[in-house]
Amino acid sequence: MIEPKDRPTFVDILLQLEEIGNSEFIATSHASFRSLQQTWRVEIESRFAELRVADEVRAAANSHLDAAIREFCETYFTFFCVLCGHKRN
Repeated sequence: MIEPKDRPTFVDILLQLEEIGNSEFIATSHASFRSLQQTWRVEIESRFAELRVADEVRAAANSHLDAAIREFCETYFTFFCVLCGHKRN
């Protein structure tokens, strides 16, 4: 929630609305806007697909890393048990 002291003044809001109303974007045709919207949609879907693949790669790497750490610990635990003369349970 915005604190009252941080809210824009009425004049600031009015100036922003006038700026938007005078911008070139507001003059964009409906067909052109729909085309832009479709382009954005495709770009966003593509980016999400890239992020899903990256997440799958990360998860696979973490899984391999976990397995390597377990193997390393198992090997050195056995080594130190033998070195210290302890029987492994």
